[in-house]
Amino acid sequence: MDEYQSLMTRHQALQAQSSRNPQAVNLDVVRKLVTDLREAGRVIDDTEQRDRLNEVLQYWADFLHERTGERVDNLLATYGYHLGDAPPPAPPRKSLWLLVIGGTVGIILVAVVVAYSLLRNLSAAFDPTDVALITETPTVLETPAELPVMPSPELVTTETPPLLPSPTPELPAATPVPTETEELAEAAPIPQDPAGDVTSLATGQAVADPPAGVDLASCNITAGTVVQPGLAPPLELPAGEGQLTLWLTLHEPVPADRTLNYHFLVALDMDATPGTGRPVGAGFINPELGTEVGAGVFLYPDGSLDPYLFIWDPAQGDWTDDARVPAEPEVTLNAERSAIALTFDLEALRAAVQAITNVTPALEEMRGRVGVIASSATQAAIADFCPDLP
Repeated sequence: MDEYQSLMTRHQALQAQSSRNPQAVNLDVVRKLVTDLREAGRVIDDTEQRDRLNEVLQYWADFLHERTGERVDNLLATYGYHLGDAPPPAPPRKSLWLLVIGGTVGIILVAVVVAYSLLRNLSAAFDPTDVALITETPTVLETPAELPVMPSPELVTTETPPLLPSPTPELPAATPVPTETEELAEAAPIPQDPAGDVTSLATGQAVADPPAGVDLASCNITAGTVVQPGLAPPLELPAGEGQLTLWLTLHEPVPADRTLNYHFLVALDMDATPGTGRPVGAGFINPELGTEVGAGVFLYPDGSLDPYLFIWDPAQGDWTDDARVPAEPEVTLNAERSAIALTFDLEALRAAVQAITNVTPALEEMRGRVGVIASSATQAAIADFCPDLP
């Protein structure tokens, strides 16, 4: 993960947390992000990325001022060398260039002398009378006698044996044809996520001993990010029609007694087109996809659930949860806290996405990713995704 993407990942994680529970945001984490954003200006020279970093830096500088009254430097550092870096290497000295040029000229002169010597030797050895050898009329070989014609063998014919009547097999009784959803649920294997791949959300580095409830085990999205709504969830859901359910399971359940905030999230590319929705590379959960829907639920230490639903608004260049966005997904958490599902009203979601993002959702082509992020006021965010990030 490059410097810019890492900073945007940290920004989005903090922003999501502050939008749901501002008091849970660790101010030291915000101060560290502000410092890193400012210093990133020394190594990032892309104009669009610098503009976006300036906006994010201003956002968190204002956040700190509102919460604490302190003012911090909100200007991006000038692009260039870091203080203390070695200066660029000096150009080669003139004497070195003279040596190289002199050596090259010497090689060329030797090659000319050798070629001249070879041409003189060839000229002396060549006898013009030898041309007669290749201009004399060549000897014509006698025509060989005609080969005897071998008699053709007679064609061998075989009689076709008569066809024997075969008994008519008895047809088995007709079986009902399964629906497309039933076929998908029976045939497709449940996508698995390996154990031990929890990482720091800020750096992407592996976490050696993560807390329970973060390491994903499976989900109903393939390794190729294809959503499989027909896969039966591993927990009981309320009955209903016209629904879209995204679910995930954990290698270890969320502890009953805990101090961390758990954030289960879903990001969907409703039309499988990277050029629509949130721009590619702008988010940490679907960096390779264009994302129209961002949803999830916060599970707080007291056991309360706080679901949300956002739709990307290209007119604003940001997420929106205004009156055009349908109700939050219904959340189902099993008793063991090892599996969770988010269930959407599919038709309402389709209509809202089409109206806000100007794309036509296609359920059979939909792509996405689910994830878990755990953090607190004293614990830096750690995460796991299914399927894994590219």
